[in-house]
Amino acid sequence: MTLYEGMEPHEANLHTYLGESAHGASEAIALRDYKSAMEAMASLRDPIDAFFDNVTVNVENAELRANRLRLLSQFRRTLNTVAAFSEIEG
Repeated sequence: MTLYEGMEPHEANLHTYLGESAHGASEAIALRDYKSAMEAMASLRDPIDAFFDNVTVNVENAELRANRLRLLSQFRRTLNTVAAFSEIEG
C-alpha cells in the first residue's frame, strides 16, 4: 500500500500496526499457534478504534478515499486469515 500525502496520523498508525499484526498472525498460523494469531489481531483494537473515531473514509479526494478503503479491505483480509468471521452466527 502506498502512503499518500494528506494521510492522517491515525490512518498511518493503523497502516503500521496492520502490517505488524498481519505478519505476526501469519507466522503464528504457520506454527498452528492460533491463540497467538488471535492475540496479534487483537492488538489492532486501539488503532482501528482510533481510525474510525478520527478519520473520515468517504472524503472528496478520490485518491485518499481509495487509499482508506484499501486499508480497510486489508484489515478485513487480514482478519479472515485468522478466522472466517462471516461464518459466525449471532
